Amino acid sequence: MSTKNTLLFRSSKKSYRDGMIGDKSFSGLLADAIIIIILIVIAFTCLIPLWHVLIASVSDGQTLLKHAGLLVWPVGQATLDGYKLLLRDSSILNGYLNTIIYVVGEVGFGLIINVLAGYVLSRRNKLRRTLTIFVVFTMLFSGGTVPLYMIVRSLGMVGTRWALVLPQCTNAAFLVMMVKAFESVPESTVESARIDGAGHIRTMFQV
Repeated sequence: MSTKNTLLFRSSKKSYRDGMIGDKSFSGLLADAIIIIILIVIAFTCLIPLWHVLIASVSDGQTLLKHAGLLVWPVGQATLDGYKLLLRDSSILNGYLNTIIYVVGEVGFGLIINVLAGYVLSRRNKLRRTLTIFVVFTMLFSGGTVPLYMIVRSLGMVGTRWALVLPQCTNAAFLVMMVKAFESVPESTVESARIDGAGHIRTMFQV
């Protein structure tokens, strides 16, 4: 960057900063200060219980039972016995493993399903209107838990992780957002890609 451009950048940055601060009246600055104070209070209100639980987890159990009030520092002798006890329990580790599997599975499969379905619904074809009606209908009316259980049972997924992963992979709201994202691409751009020999897969991921 040349010296002239550097000076122009610094000048514009200073003007922007001065404009952000200097143009505000006293009432505007007072309002900003009040908002900042309120946000700080809310932040401390959320952090204090977390800090209390964290300190309690490393405090001595017998001494902790006799203590009343907010914990600022560990009471008694600091110990990690509580965490050691949790790690010995296989159900805790299995719970975290299931959580990771559910999150990764739902996000991964959901991304694939939403992208593919969103691309199909965004294209101009004969079935677009019919499929869109079915998708929007599920946003307004839900079958409930019993029909979902019947579908899961008919697919033989009762008692498996798939029963929790697959039904939660997608919903109508995600599909609508994906359709709008694909529709934001100009049709002329898509047609140009088709003329250049791009298929649906390449158009979907690169255009």
